[in-house]
Amino acid sequence: MLKDYSLGLGKYIESSMSLRVIESKRDTAFENFSSHHDSKKVILPFVSFDMTGDVELDGSRYNSFIHRVGRVVTTSQGIATRVRSIPITHPYVIDFWAQSKDQLQNLKRTFWIAVMDSPIVEVFNRETTGIYRVSLDIEGSVGDIIEQAEDRSSYYNSSINVRLGVWIKVPAEIRTVSKIIVEYIESPNNYILDVNTYE
Repeated sequence: MLKDYSLGLGKYIESSMSLRVIESKRDTAFENFSSHHDSKKVILPFVSFDMTGDVELDGSRYNSFIHRVGRVVTTSQGIATRVRSIPITHPYVIDFWAQSKDQLQNLKRTFWIAVMDSPIVEVFNRETTGIYRVSLDIEGSVGDIIEQAEDRSSYYNSSINVRLGVWIKVPAEIRTVSKIIVEYIESPNNYILDVNTYE
């Protein structure tokens, strides 16, 4: 399922920016670009992205209704069950590669506008053949970097940290009262008190 989220993010970037997009760590982006496109020369601009760190619980969504209470789902057999959603995040870094600083700024600007306009990534689950819509948030960016390629030509790079807000659905434990134990206590005023214990 993790691979499905990466595929969804890659398609989102590609459709938003109309650029070549590869999944790769920053240090090997140029090498992986060549292997992906059967070319010895890297064609700028392009975008690379990679998942960073571990999947984490998202505390900002922990008190949401669908996490605390959940919702009732009816199966095809007509059986109703309560499902809760656990909020987690998938951290990614997106790298933009350009020939000039102006081109690099335009790439980042285009991406920011795309996220503000539609911060939803569609993820196709290959196991259930269903489509999930997850949120995309920008966490911050790294300053522009100018470096030199092997052929001594200069290129510009900038990174943006993003995260996918994912909901993991799990069956909710529904506590039921199976037995009520009643204890009668006679008070000095002849009132009868009952104490209910739920199991």
